[in-house]
Parts: sequence; structure tokens; C-alpha cells
Amino acid sequence: VEHELRFLDDYWDMANLGSLSKEHLGMIDAIVASRGRAFAGTYYSTFSGYINRMRGYHGMSKYTSWYSWNPVKFDMQSGPFFSPENEFKREYPIGWVGIDGDERVMKDNESENQLEEKLVVVKPGVSV
Repeated sequence: VEHELRFLDDYWDMANLGSLSKEHLGMIDAIVASRGRAFAGTYYSTFSGYINRMRGYHGMSKYTSWYSWNPVKFDMQSGPFFSPENEFKREYPIGWVGIDGDERVMKDNESENQLEEKLVVVKPGVSV
């Protein structure tokens, strides 16, 4: 499956982005990245973490997010649901799972099996 890769520059003229303050471009970039079909971010980046959190708010699957650093590439899919420590290196699904309800959420409610018909899931050790 091939997908066209897009960048902010692709929309520069069409959206008149040159008229905006340069400080706003990062926010626009984060919003656009949060709605993409897939997202690959940087593990220790709070910017990538924020994009992953927004993806969770939008109901995007954690199985469509990866990290660019190979040792932690699949941490979004198979990593812990939350961290007992105060960590900044990544976002955890507990930050967006069940936040609109009155129940205390103690585990992830998303399983890989729910997505099989919707997505092609890349598993560790499998080349695409």
C-alpha cells in the first residue's frame, strides 16, 4: 500500500501560512500530524508525546503510532498502559483512555484483535 507523504510546505500557499506568526506553525503542524493515518515520532520528544495524546483524544488507535528509534519503535503498541513514575519521555494511554467517564480506568481497553479488519498491524521483527 502506498500513501503520499505530505509536509507543511505542501500547504504553504494554499492556506496562506506565510501570513501567520511563525510561533503558530508548530501548533498547526501538531494538529495536522494528530489526524494522520499513521504517526512516527521521537521517543524523548514532548512534541511527539503531545501529538500522540491528541491522537488518543481523537480516538486514533495506538497501533497507528510508532517511534523512530528502533529499540522503542513499538512501545506505543506494547509498552505499559501507565508509568508509576513521573516520566516525560512518552505519553501513556491512561492520559486519554476513559477520560470522559466516571469510572477509574486501570487497564488498556484496546486490543490488537479489534483492529485486524481496519488496519495492517506491523509487528516487531516483521519487515514490510
